[in-house]
Amino acid sequence: MILNNFKNKTVIVTRHTGFKGSWLSQWLILLGAKVIGISNNIPSVPSHFKLINLKKNIVNKQIDVVNLKELKKYLGKETFMMTYGDGLSNVDLKKLLRFHINSKKLVTLTAVRPPARFGDIKVIGKNVKYFKEKSKLDEGWINAGFFVMEPKFLKYIKNDQSFLEREPMEILTKKNNLLHLSIKNFGNVWIL
Repeated sequence: MILNNFKNKTVIVTRHTGFKGSWLSQWLILLGAKVIGISNNIPSVPSHFKLINLKKNIVNKQIDVVNLKELKKYLGKETFMMTYGDGLSNVDLKKLLRFHINSKKLVTLTAVRPPARFGDIKVIGKNVKYFKEKSKLDEGWINAGFFVMEPKFLKYIKNDQSFLEREPMEILTKKNNLLHLSIKNFGNVWIL
C-alpha cells in the first residue's frame, strides 16, 4: 500500500512552502518520511507553511528548485525517484524501482499511450479513401513523468539553464542509457 512506501524514507518536496507543497510535506511526515523541503521563498501571505510551523518538522532549504545540480548534495549517492508536481497515478513504484535496478541504466521513465486526439482520414480529390476514428494503436508513447535515476545522471545537467527533457535525456538516449517501463491502465489525475 502506498502509505507504507514513505516510512523511514527521505523525500524531497520542491516548493514545500506553497499551499499544496506544505500540505504534501505535512502528509509525508505523518506517513513517517523525513522531508527535505526545497523552495526559493515563502510565496503567499498568509502562508500555510508558517501557520502550521512546518519548519520545525523538516529540513528547510531555500535554493533554486529548477537547478537539479543544487539538489545533488541532498540526494546522496543512492538511486532516487522523481516526478513532476502535477501528477497523481497508480504507478507501482516498487515494480518501477526493480525494473530500473535490473536494467543497470542511468534513468528509467514511465511511458504511456495517450488517448488519441483526432481521427485520421486520407483523401483523393473530394473522396475520402480512408477513415479511422481515434485509434490508440496509431498513437506513440509519451513520457508519463515518473522517473528512477542514478546520481551519475546529474553530470549531464550542465547548469541551471539545462532542461531535464532536452539535452540530458537526448544524450542518454544516444548513449543507450535511458529505458522506459510501459504503463498500461495508467490511472492519472492531473492537478493544474
